[in-house]
Amino acid sequence: MNNLPTPQQIEQSAADEGLTMREVCSLSGMARSTFQRWKSGKTSPTVTTINRMMEAIHSKRAAKEPAHV
Repeated sequence: MNNLPTPQQIEQSAADEGLTMREVCSLSGMARSTFQRWKSGKTSPTVTTINRMMEAIHSKRAAKEPAHV
C-alpha cells in the first residue's frame, strides 16, 4: 500500500498553509519543473524528496503557531 502523498495532496497542504508550490519546491530543494514532471506522471520523486516537501510545509505551520509557555 502506498501512503505517500500525491502531488495534488502536497499542493493542497501547501495552499492550506499559505505557501505556493514555488516556495515549497525552493524550501525542499526540488526544481519546480521536477515537481511538474512528477505531477504529470513523467517521473517519481524519492521518498526523501517527498519528506523534504512535507517538512517545508509543516515548518511553515509551526512558524505560524504561537509558542506555548
